[in-house]
Amino acid sequence: MLRLLFLQECRRTALAQTVLVTGGAGYVGSHVCLALARAGYAPITIDDLSDGHRKAVQFGPLEELDIRHREIATVIARYRPSAVIHAAAKSEVVASFRDPTLYYQVNVLGTLNLIRACRVAEVPHFVMISSAAVYGQVSQPFIAEANPTQPINPYGMTKLSGEMILADPSEYRGSWAALRLFNVAGAAAAAGLGEDHKNESHLIPLTLRAAYRNVGPLSIFGTTHPTFDGSAVRDYVHVMDVADAVLLTLSYLREGGTSRAFNIGSGVGISVLQVVEAVERATGYKVPIRVVNPREGDAAALVADISQAQQSLGFRPASSFLDTIVADAKAWELRQSEIVVAQGEQTQPLATA
Repeated sequence: MLRLLFLQECRRTALAQTVLVTGGAGYVGSHVCLALARAGYAPITIDDLSDGHRKAVQFGPLEELDIRHREIATVIARYRPSAVIHAAAKSEVVASFRDPTLYYQVNVLGTLNLIRACRVAEVPHFVMISSAAVYGQVSQPFIAEANPTQPINPYGMTKLSGEMILADPSEYRGSWAALRLFNVAGAAAAAGLGEDHKNESHLIPLTLRAAYRNVGPLSIFGTTHPTFDGSAVRDYVHVMDVADAVLLTLSYLREGGTSRAFNIGSGVGISVLQVVEAVERATGYKVPIRVVNPREGDAAALVADISQAQQSLGFRPASSFLDTIVADAKAWELRQSEIVVAQGEQTQPLATA
């Protein structure tokens, strides 16, 4: 009911405004486009489809384009969007160590190119999809925006660099916000959207696949962390709550809100072993696990302090309950399996619990 009232309010203010979404064919970007369309906006997707999927672009036109290309200015000038949502990025931490140059090219130079095009076109509002990776290693479990930003991997460094470019008034003169996302999960399976990464690294889909498919045990990186059950604790936020946060941010900026960064998470810490238990409840299958050494630099607990987003944006993560996230992710995994089987591809089909 609260989400319905929220969408009705958004429709009253959207008035079919054009919003350009970079990375709109990707996981977060496609769900943002869904939320924008439901709220009465007209989303335009820019995506080079290197990581995204054409089938995920359902709510407006697709401009197949790399954000590093100078043609980005032509596209923005053509559509004259009322705002830009920047979700296009390379986003795998491990891959950022293998090819940091690519990450700097896309996440920094691409962002700079986009921001300069928005400045020339006088786009009034810019929302950057950033990451909690900008904080790096922290000593306390709850992270506020005032925490030092000291990223420990190339991905986090590129995200912080993008934020710094956006905050430089010589580069962008409109109002802006950087949304520092924590662990995004879940899906809008009924709308045909969910996690569809080429090299999946996220815990919840990997745990579902360990339960459903004969793919070997799920690796758990340490069970001796100083947490309540020994496994690492993270903040999982539903992807549709992230999309709602984007809508709230657009309203905040239109109403004259101060440009700044916001943490977007659930504000609740969930352990790896709790995720395993939730998947077992949802599927009825035992998840095979293998305990391995913790990864270097992994913190025991990382949870968002979302009080600023709550106070300034009115953000309320209505769907970010673990069982809800897992149920929606499960529905997406089952849907994907049905599609694969229907297409006749060779894979281990998902069982139905």
